[in-house]
Amino acid sequence: TASGTTVAGQSNAATGSALNFLNYPTDIALDASGNMYILDGGNNRVVYWAVGASVGVLIAGTGKNTMHNTF
Repeated sequence: TASGTTVAGQSNAATGSALNFLNYPTDIALDASGNMYILDGGNNRVVYWAVGASVGVLIAGTGKNTMHNTF
């Protein structure tokens, strides 16, 4: 089993599009203060999570899969 502390998203591995959920996060960056910038691939967005926050802030993308099967 895996154990740890959930710092963004849901501890039960649930996914969703609300800003307290992530859906296939693929990359993460931290700034000098420990705030996180998460590429939420399944929701086509970048979400900012401040240290201690319980919900993220949308900073890029729409959260919608608008480029699905474009060709």
